Amino acid sequence: MKTFVIADTHFGHKNIIKYSNRPFADVDEMREEIIERWNSVVKKDDIVYHLGDFSMTHTKDDIANLVSRLNGRIVLIMGNHDTKPHQWYMDCGFINTVRHPIIIDDNTVLMHEPPKNEFISPKYNYIFGHVHNSVCDADSYDNCVCVSVERINYTPVELKKIQASIDFRKNK
Repeated sequence: MKTFVIADTHFGHKNIIKYSNRPFADVDEMREEIIERWNSVVKKDDIVYHLGDFSMTHTKDDIANLVSRLNGRIVLIMGNHDTKPHQWYMDCGFINTVRHPIIIDDNTVLMHEPPKNEFISPKYNYIFGHVHNSVCDADSYDNCVCVSVERINYTPVELKKIQASIDFRKNK
């Protein structure tokens, strides 16, 4: 079993294609391409931490259909566009949802928004989304990585690869 991270898929969000200069003709092409790339690396028993802004399609049936088409067991770290109650997302097939950052593996913080400079500690690794392809202050820290889809080729990334990349940058 592997663990993956991804953020800001924004399924069903037409304007994100223009706002973030995504290489898709429309939301249908974007949805199908992200699903194909997701399923090319994630297996059924893998864990995927989705770091927020899963979809702009707000019907329960639409979200449940999307979740059912994606490999893995998905934990949603809710973003600013994930506004429904916890149980609503659970009913759609997520294995868990949380509204706040979580710490896994003793030192890895998974969060939707990037950490503010004054809260970045060298004891932790920070993995976040929210900023898409925009530069943010956290980008200048060796222990911070953005996994918005625009930065990771619209494909979930294995957590241990990100952690190894952070360790390499911190020790160079």
